Order: sequence, then structure tokens, then C-alpha cells
Amino acid sequence: MPPDPKLDILIRPARPDDLPAVVEIESVSFPSPWGQDVYRPELARAEARFRVAAVEAEVVGYVLAWAVYDEAFILKIATRPELRRRGVAGALLAALADELKSKAVGSLWLEVRARNRTARRFYRALGFVEMGVRKKYYSDTGDDAVTMALALAPQDEGG
Repeated sequence: MPPDPKLDILIRPARPDDLPAVVEIESVSFPSPWGQDVYRPELARAEARFRVAAVEAEVVGYVLAWAVYDEAFILKIATRPELRRRGVAGALLAALADELKSKAVGSLWLEVRARNRTARRFYRALGFVEMGVRKKYYSDTGDDAVTMALALAPQDEGG
């Protein structure tokens, strides 16, 4: 989904002072939310790509991915509930994909709860392909996970 033109979304690296907002969004987005103690080390992890979306200096979404060699894996992505379907997650994923392509990462992977049909449709619309199912993957609910992948074309180095 293209960003809402009424929202001026800034994507930037996460900072320590963003963690309270990230955890707040996390707590209303996932059944087993992570805390600041989990996110804080990600700020310094070399393979981590931890980005936030800000609107008028307020953190309204985030994505955390790890890039290792030529693959990347999204660990978490979420937006404030009142701003869902307004392009925040799409902007986060577009910025992440651009950054990964510039680092010669060839594919971006994620897992999503099988019953989360809305998220699965969203990812498919962005070009992700469902690759398989991990049975009873989520220990908090016993839900299956659908593994999805997006092929990242390298950025044109020419002109």
C-alpha cells in the first residue's frame, strides 16, 4: 500500500530513546510481546537492521531484521493500530528492502501466523511468496507459521 499522502513518514535507525514506543506498539500487536531488554541489544548488533517509522517525531512503527551474508530475516514488524493500512509498514519494508539490496542481500524472509490472513495478503501484495508451513511454530498459541520470501533484485550500479 502506498503511504498515505497526509502522513509524512520518516524512516530512520532506531535509537535507545525509541524503545519505550517500540515496546508500547509491540504490546498491542503481539500475544507474547518482547520488552526493552530484548530490543536494547539489537541497537548494537552488527547484523541487525532496526528501523523505526516516525510521523511528526513520534514513533508509529518499527521493523527489526537480521542480515547475514546474502539473506535477511524479519524478526518483527508492527505499526500503531490507529495507523494500520496507511502505508507505515509498506514504507518500513520498502526502506529495508532498498537498504538490503544496496548491501547485495538477495532475499528477505519472514514468518507470519497462518491465521493472520490480512498480513499474508499484505506481504503477497508486496511480492512475498509463501514458501512453506512450520507446524505449531508459535509456542505461545501453538499456531502454525507460514514462511514467506521476497527476492530482492540488486540495485542498478550503472546509470
